[in-house]
Amino acid sequence: LNSLWTVDTRLFGDAPQPLGIDGVLFADWLPNGREVIYSTAERTAGAPGWKAHNNLLVRDIETRARRELLPSSSIAPYAFWGTNFVLSADGRRLAYAIADEIGYVELQNGAQTPLQNFPTFQTQAAWVWLPDVAWSPDGRFIAVTMHAPPPGTSNPEAAQTFDLWVVNVNGSVAAPLVKVTDP
Repeated sequence: LNSLWTVDTRLFGDAPQPLGIDGVLFADWLPNGREVIYSTAERTAGAPGWKAHNNLLVRDIETRARRELLPSSSIAPYAFWGTNFVLSADGRRLAYAIADEIGYVELQNGAQTPLQNFPTFQTQAAWVWLPDVAWSPDGRFIAVTMHAPPPGTSNPEAAQTFDLWVVNVNGSVAAPLVKVTDP
């Protein structure tokens, strides 16, 4: 699994410095340039080779102080695979995507707000499908590639339909931008 290191790009030939953070599945710099936010996992013998903790931790790279925003969790479907996270442009929120839900986390207090649920996608393989998420530049909307079986589908988890949706973070709008139908 991954570990986090820093390199001072202002110094030619600066040697990488370990942060002492191992088992990383997601990491990003916070806007203050001093803290890193990350999520971890542990190695396992079976596929996929890790078990995600689905947690969020913040580490100050100067003081090495660490704080927990989200505790480890394994209650979501396919939680072992992990969570996709994307930091908003203003650095105040993280969009998250799991196998059946998208939402966001407030970085100030770790409050988690689910925005949209959908059926999991059965890949029939040794991997798990997670939605891709992206923030609008103003931080008001999240764009998401969502598993979107048509209404009345007899086995929604097997439907190979994925639409592009836009969801307002205040919950007032959730609508498909591009709808795709099964071939």
